Amino acid sequence: MTSKTILYIAASFDGYVAGPHDEVDWMDRYEDVEYGFADFLSRVGAIIMGRRSYDVGVEQNWFGQFDYGSPIVVVSNDTPQSPSKDGDFTFVTEGIEAAHAEATAKAGGKSIWIFGGASIAQQYTQAGLVDEIYIGLVPTILGDGKRLFEKVGKRIELKLLDAKRFDQDLMLLHYAVR
Repeated sequence: MTSKTILYIAASFDGYVAGPHDEVDWMDRYEDVEYGFADFLSRVGAIIMGRRSYDVGVEQNWFGQFDYGSPIVVVSNDTPQSPSKDGDFTFVTEGIEAAHAEATAKAGGKSIWIFGGASIAQQYTQAGLVDEIYIGLVPTILGDGKRLFEKVGKRIELKLLDAKRFDQDLMLLHYAVR
């Protein structure tokens, strides 16, 4: 079985994944909405994230509060002196291709989840390493922040595989990259 690389991320209606200061509080009202995340996570064998997402996750105790159940590969320019003990973290400083190879080896044939943030999502999309995209479309207009696909730099065609509506007007759009 071949691993699929999946970008699974939430975005505001105007295309931001975080506010201008990395704030994600605009998604808090959806904490209790069942939108299939546990099912998705059961198919994940490894997670890739950027260093800023890792740092925000440590600051906000994401890893201490929730067990993602898979090894996490962090794309970074350096390795922190005291990495979090709240997960199975590997820091890769050689770029996204090396991180992707590391995650593929750890995934055991299951999917690789591109966790975020915007920069790592853009790099993976630009490099053609994303097979599928799930976007949780949040009905909020932020007006400013970290735009999801701002710096991809090329046209990428998608095919809609599914669209689901959940409580509180949350939408989950599922696309294949053509």
